[in-house]
Amino acid sequence: MDPYEYAFKCFASKWKPLILRAIYVDHVTRFSAFKKTHYAISEKVLSKTLRELEAEGFVKRTVFAEVPVRVEYVLTEAGQELIVLLDTVYRWSRKRMLEKSIPIDPVGEKFHGYVAEESLDI
Repeated sequence: MDPYEYAFKCFASKWKPLILRAIYVDHVTRFSAFKKTHYAISEKVLSKTLRELEAEGFVKRTVFAEVPVRVEYVLTEAGQELIVLLDTVYRWSRKRMLEKSIPIDPVGEKFHGYVAEESLDI
């Protein structure tokens, strides 16, 4: 497999970068936390994407034997390394969007530290 092909398989989907970044920001994220975000992701797609990220070794899933069951997700070392790459892609894309006057989603701006949460009207 070509290294580009492998890289894009790892992180190039609609949801993977957003999920990875959300886990990074929260440090430890629970499945239910994703349902509270502004992302319009279904539970089925979220589950599938988290399983893929876990299978690739970017996310560690821990299940706690409680009632109800608690499941937490954290980034692995490989996941942390991927955040550096994704942040570089984000900065490049943000710069291009500003140059082309393309509107930028304020929620993404908050997660990347470009705007304070208090200034968002969401």
